[in-house]
Amino acid sequence: MIKQVDNGMLGAKLDLRRWLIQRVLEEGKGLHVLDCCAGDRVLWKRLEREWKPDSYVGLDIKRKPAPVLKADSVRWLRSMPLKATLVDVDTYGEPWKHWRTLLRANWTHDRIGVCLTMGNGGKAMGALGNAALKALGIPTTWRKRLPPACDARREAAVDACMYLAVELGCTVLDTREAGGANRWTRYIAVMLERRG
Repeated sequence: MIKQVDNGMLGAKLDLRRWLIQRVLEEGKGLHVLDCCAGDRVLWKRLEREWKPDSYVGLDIKRKPAPVLKADSVRWLRSMPLKATLVDVDTYGEPWKHWRTLLRANWTHDRIGVCLTMGNGGKAMGALGNAALKALGIPTTWRKRLPPACDARREAAVDACMYLAVELGCTVLDTREAGGANRWTRYIAVMLERRG
């Protein structure tokens, strides 16, 4: 089993967010950040030395010091208008439950940037989650019959989840994947536009 390490690829994560911040700022709507898995804010504390967000909302399922709120970020996305121009989903495991909810959320901007962390390794992260299975068209009831996800199936899940954006009325304007990531984890940034 691979031990979970917080921000093990810090340089790659920061560079990807720097690229996405620039892309978001080009839209002229400001930098409004929703940090769905804020933890101790390691990433955004560093990024705030370079850019001062117009607004920042940090959420985490564990109690953390202010300004991070203790909240389930998937439920937040489901119930609150999405005012962010950049959504950061740096979770353990798969971000697809967040992704699916985000795509259906009530956006207040036509375009948003999204950072996604996809953990693939370790016992807890070895199988595809329900959101990825649904995107692949595999019934979730088959979960117990499926072997742990192989790299090819994970790659197909990424493609299927990106296509889900198109199915749910979005255009993928731009994407970038961080270099230097390891076999177990991928970091992707996506610029989305909601088709009206």
